[in-house]
Amino acid sequence: MNSSKSSCTIVIAIISVVAILAIPKEHKCNENPECRNAEIEHFLKRNDALRNAFFDAVEKNKIAIPRSKYELALIKLGIPKPIPDKTYRASDRYLETVALLKKKGYSPSRRDFYDVRGNPIYPWDEVLACKNMTIRFEDIVSPYGSPLRARRCPYCFSNTFWIYFSSPAYRWKELMGRAGYMLICPHCVKQLEFKTTVMS
Repeated sequence: MNSSKSSCTIVIAIISVVAILAIPKEHKCNENPECRNAEIEHFLKRNDALRNAFFDAVEKNKIAIPRSKYELALIKLGIPKPIPDKTYRASDRYLETVALLKKKGYSPSRRDFYDVRGNPIYPWDEVLACKNMTIRFEDIVSPYGSPLRARRCPYCFSNTFWIYFSSPAYRWKELMGRAGYMLICPHCVKQLEFKTTVMS
């Protein structure tokens, strides 16, 4: 009985020590501006490398971009994606497209604008159009910058990267625009997080 209690005490002690060691400590670079700047430069260089590799793989069709049920229905039924022109607004085009889909027996719902994993997504065509919008050093160190950090995907534990996303011009014109920092997993091809900085 005493041996089991002592064993239990040892286990609890070990767990306590591990828990204390696991507590994140203040990084020394936070106290040294030069070290902090070097840390940010390293983060940006690594982030750019991951971003460029992802977009290059997409262009070479080595990575398949997941589509929402709405987009898949458009492709399956041969209906062009609703893009505005000088005559129609995007919302008008969308309503016109929905009418065509309903005629063919498909009525899109709010859930159809989520990816196959059930996550809400921005249209990937719009995301891919932002591939050259890099995150700058000033975006992080300025008082209005975002505290971006290197992170691993919570689903596959792969390295992730950030991009600066901005809606296309027609969405801003119709007061539907969004801009901000988007976290992407290149392995899962998933939009993990979006930090909005500007919206209309």
